[in-house]
Amino acid sequence: DAQEHGRGVYVGDPTLKEQVHEQMTAALRAGDKLRLGALRMLAAAITNREKEILHELSDDEVREVAGKEVKKRSESIEAFGSAGRTELAEKERAEREILQPFAPEQLSDAEVDALIDEAISSTEASSMKEMGAVMGAVMASAKGKVDGSLVQRKVRPDDRAGARSPPSPPSFPFPFPFPLPFPFPLPLPVSLAGSSAPT
Repeated sequence: DAQEHGRGVYVGDPTLKEQVHEQMTAALRAGDKLRLGALRMLAAAITNREKEILHELSDDEVREVAGKEVKKRSESIEAFGSAGRTELAEKERAEREILQPFAPEQLSDAEVDALIDEAISSTEASSMKEMGAVMGAVMASAKGKVDGSLVQRKVRPDDRAGARSPPSPPSFPFPFPFPLPFPFPLPLPVSLAGSSAPT
């Protein structure tokens, strides 16, 4: 398939790395400083990663690098938004939109849940002490297609158990002679208030 997920990012020839440089050239000619700056930062991140692992990145590896750059923008958007720095948040949002096509397509909640279930089964995890192994297995399988913080939230016992059932009505040490709505009105009838209930 020459096109990944129908998102307009072509793999094979040219490679994703080559596409980054082609789009940088186009942005330079068009005088699009914002786009040029975002792509230059992605190209620099790709080069740094290649220096770390000592080989040219494949398309999947470029996607992982782009995914990290997108995540940085998302974190900056949240930070600037919380600080009331609207202009800076908008700039980060625009850069994220430029980089997003190069990043892995994120998995759905159902797909993430399936990976977690598979990881729990394969690691035979049975306690929170083993959740690190579960997270490692999920992140390895996802290959940059899911945020680690989302996986961490999902593997917590409360989240894995699903929605909690509503609390049951309180029980009483003595029977009532009539149905009692909840919340019940106070004070209780005299006949009941005078009853001696065990402590």
